[in-house]
Amino acid sequence: MTRLAFHAVTVSFLTCSFSFAEDAPASAADLLKAGDEAFAKKEFSVAADKFSALLEKYAGHAQAPSVQLKLADALIAAGLPLRASTTFEALLREHADSKEAVKGRFLLGKTLEARGDFLRAIAQYKQYIVRHPKEANVRDLRLRIPAIYEDVLGKWPDATREWLAFVKQHPADPKAAESLDHAAWLTEYRLRRQKEAVELYARVVKEYRKGGWRIFVRTVGYAITSGRCRNIGTTSSGTPRQRIFMRRPCGLHSPCGIG
Repeated sequence: MTRLAFHAVTVSFLTCSFSFAEDAPASAADLLKAGDEAFAKKEFSVAADKFSALLEKYAGHAQAPSVQLKLADALIAAGLPLRASTTFEALLREHADSKEAVKGRFLLGKTLEARGDFLRAIAQYKQYIVRHPKEANVRDLRLRIPAIYEDVLGKWPDATREWLAFVKQHPADPKAAESLDHAAWLTEYRLRRQKEAVELYARVVKEYRKGGWRIFVRTVGYAITSGRCRNIGTTSSGTPRQRIFMRRPCGLHSPCGIG
């Protein structure tokens, strides 16, 4: 073989070797590093592609649960909450008992709420509370659920039930008295169940008297209930209806000049 021919064969071999190296699949570590670097640069779509590639090529990888969380974070940041929800659901389906699944259940609820899928978000929050009752954010979720029912969905019976559930689970919480009072207000004004409302207001005073709550029964044409003034009218016999006047701790509400 001539020197020229030998040189040609060597070049051909090196070219093939270089081409093979370029075509070789990236390792899991390489894809994870590339995804993290892209996320740090706020290239969220690129990061999502890298994390997705890792999960597709190395499905059984030990870090798959944490990568699924990273992928969901990247998708949310990229403005793709629907794909993020699907990713959270895959995490819970494939790695239900992992530590990442705890965070995944919570974030799935938040993602569903952000998408406007409020009933599914509530269901997810309730599932999270049942499975992880000792997590620090459970208290806040128990407050968020009735707020969604009331402020977003207008489901007064459900909201009232959940406010009362919060009081039952957290009777010593700083928000307990206010939550019980609000359940009473919903019962009176939204559900129009006056007898039950009076009983709930009485509970506020009985159970939270140390917080400065006091109660007055008025037999006048106007009354204050939970700091709100309204004409309560008269009974069929022409006598004024009785309503209770809740005087909240100083600073919560104006007493409207009565009492």
